[in-house]
Amino acid sequence: MTSTENVRVASRDWTKKECFVEALRIDPNWGMAWCNLGVAMTGTETVRVGSRDLKGKECFAEALRMDPNYTKAWCILGVVLTGTETAAVGSRDWSRKECFAEALRIDHDCGKTWRQLGAAMTGVDTIRVGSRNVNKRDCLFEALRALIDPNDHLLGAISPAITTGKTYARTKEQEGRVLRPF
Repeated sequence: MTSTENVRVASRDWTKKECFVEALRIDPNWGMAWCNLGVAMTGTETVRVGSRDLKGKECFAEALRMDPNYTKAWCILGVVLTGTETAAVGSRDWSRKECFAEALRIDHDCGKTWRQLGAAMTGVDTIRVGSRNVNKRDCLFEALRALIDPNDHLLGAISPAITTGKTYARTKEQEGRVLRPF
């Protein structure tokens, strides 16, 4: 179902948002419904859930209240925040970069989140992800590393070439091929 399509249930057409609001009326503690409601919203749009009018970022905050380790909600919250905007989750306000870093604390190998964090950073920014401080270059490298299958003999050779600057063949078929770091 696309964002403009409706679904017909019991002789009534329902929008995606209406479906998620109804799901939350039935079970207000369903984190996935909160997250998907936030995704179904656009820009500064608000939706009424129970007695509250909420924006998309508040729907993601509700999803994270239900499950603080919900990686998708952290990542999408980072995407919807702009500039210096923050979102209240738990007892503090989170910036977009902090949302991405929290998603990576939970799922360190998510290439899309690494890419989003790298895109949100300037050339001089650093942020703590797990046990280390990373910069834009580190984020974009991690995004590439997460997307490379180490079992792919040609692509698997690229990752060490990037970090060491060396080129080499991992298999007999690769001899003679030149792998250059970026």
